[in-house]
Amino acid sequence: MTIRKKKGVSAPRFRNKEFNAALGSRIRARREKIGIAMSALADSIGVSVGQMSRYESGLTSIEPSVLSNIAKNLRCKAGMLLDCPKADK
Repeated sequence: MTIRKKKGVSAPRFRNKEFNAALGSRIRARREKIGIAMSALADSIGVSVGQMSRYESGLTSIEPSVLSNIAKNLRCKAGMLLDCPKADK
């Protein structure tokens, strides 16, 4: 994880392309499993459908605060989306 500065504010992001693609795939799988439309998830976390699509395809890195919000709306823990072994499923 690297820290990216924006106008004096540090915002950590997950920047590895392979990691982002795997994370996006797990987000999409969870969203589809519980039957939430991409547009509904995007609305609930306050991003456009296009941005949500970029998250799910791994084209855009996800800030930890956004990942936390996604996990909350997908009714799971962020660790599950990160594929942490001890995360509740």
